[in-house]
Amino acid sequence: MSFPPRRPLSMLAPAAGGVSGTPVTGLRAHLVILRAHRFLILLCVGIAVAGALILSSRQAPSYRSEADVLVSPIEVGTGQTTVATPPNMDTEKGIASSLAVAIGAAHRLGPAVDPRDLLDKLSVDVPAGTEILSFTYSDVSPRSAQAASDAFVNSYLAFRQQQATRQLAAASRPLERESETITADLKRINQELTQSNSAARINALTQRANALNSRLGIIQQRISDLAPRDSLDVGTILQPATRPLSPANRSPLVDAILALLVGLLFGVGGAYLRDRLDDALWTQEGLEQVSGVTSLGVIPKASRPLLGTKPLVGANPLLINDPSTDEAFTEAYRSLRTSVLSLLSRTNMKSIMITSAGPGEGKTTVSVNLAIALASSGKRVVLVSADMRLPRAAQMLSINEHPGLAEALADGPLLSSLHLSGVQNLQVLPSGRAFFDPSEWFGSDAMGRLLQDLGKRADIVLLDATPVHGMADALTLAPRVDGVLLVSAAGLSSAQDVQDASRKLDQLGATLVGCVLNRFVSYRAGRHDYSDSYRAAWSAPEGAENRSV
Repeated sequence: MSFPPRRPLSMLAPAAGGVSGTPVTGLRAHLVILRAHRFLILLCVGIAVAGALILSSRQAPSYRSEADVLVSPIEVGTGQTTVATPPNMDTEKGIASSLAVAIGAAHRLGPAVDPRDLLDKLSVDVPAGTEILSFTYSDVSPRSAQAASDAFVNSYLAFRQQQATRQLAAASRPLERESETITADLKRINQELTQSNSAARINALTQRANALNSRLGIIQQRISDLAPRDSLDVGTILQPATRPLSPANRSPLVDAILALLVGLLFGVGGAYLRDRLDDALWTQEGLEQVSGVTSLGVIPKASRPLLGTKPLVGANPLLINDPSTDEAFTEAYRSLRTSVLSLLSRTNMKSIMITSAGPGEGKTTVSVNLAIALASSGKRVVLVSADMRLPRAAQMLSINEHPGLAEALADGPLLSSLHLSGVQNLQVLPSGRAFFDPSEWFGSDAMGRLLQDLGKRADIVLLDATPVHGMADALTLAPRVDGVLLVSAAGLSSAQDVQDASRKLDQLGATLVGCVLNRFVSYRAGRHDYSDSYRAAWSAPEGAENRSV
């Protein structure tokens, strides 16, 4: 027997009042997933916000001092000899954050300062489309941050001043060499003038000397223009280093908001991932798909007593004949009773074993309440507590466990082991004393005779058996009964477990007559509980005492 694969929650939802599923799409599907995993989302947000606030409180303060410098082109010469070199801002940024500038800043701050440590706390940026260098220095002390930022600015300007001086010196060297050559030529001409007697030669030498003197004057003027000056403009401080008033890395509100966004991101992502990987059954359609049989009913998750009602002493809100039980819980068992009676009317079934794939899925609660519901309809019902490993049926009905099924199988007298339940038409056969291996007794002829005897005494025999997985009791008993009803808890039963349990029962020749989805949560399946409006509009007549089941 093979079953179709499970679809994720976002693609499954039972139709209102039916057993077939309809796809949930659009915004509604997302809301279903987010609401179903809201605790995971809240947990992620809480952890993120709490972690951010803790880290923010424990983090050492960091004060940032900022300063801006406008980088000026280096002008060489004056007048017609002036040459302006526009700054390359990428190069200037590299110079400002270089070790050479850091050494100069360290000298300004003190002899014990390591230049490399200063560079670790410095950042230099160039705003797009500008010739401005923005110095930012971070330190645990606002005074130290301001001093270091100011030291870097002044060290950079001094370095650039030296760089400009070297450029001027390099530009004046060819002129100095030419000046020396002209001076030597003038000295030679002057000597020749003193020795020459020819008027023509003297006139020529004089003209040559005048030209050299004119050229020498021009060159000396250029050398003078290239001479370094204290007022050489290499940059302007637009914003002096500021003293920060508060730490730049401590903003609890900002940290909390960012952590909130990060927590939501991880929480929502985790919700969708968990839904995609979740193998739990949440819907009636999903249970039908993996079990291979029709669902006979959906039991909602039991809620607290209704507002305005005071629970009676010894009240059990899990029993449908208790006044404090929620009406929706009771109504679900009425629907299940109708399905079971319809099934019995079409067959000759007398005995139905109620089991589940694993423990903790509520099979005993379903067994007891279904027995009460059937007995209330006038059917003679015997409830057998066949879960001898962990018997709870007799306890729920406040019945003594002894004598019971064990005594009836071992000693024979059935009548002395049957107990009245307090519900008309309902008798209970408790588990009795514990057996070492109940499965051996369930497979014996005595068990077959006992079921035949119970079938003569009652219209319906319900057996609350152990879960299928983990023990052989239910698998041994299943072929001896007329039908098996499989109970699965929404959100607890996995598709694989239910599929394996159904396959095992089928292989042993058991007749799986239906399944029941227990502890159903309507919003988790992506639909509204339409019966709420009817229950809200209906109120029991004043003075009513015993409500019928």
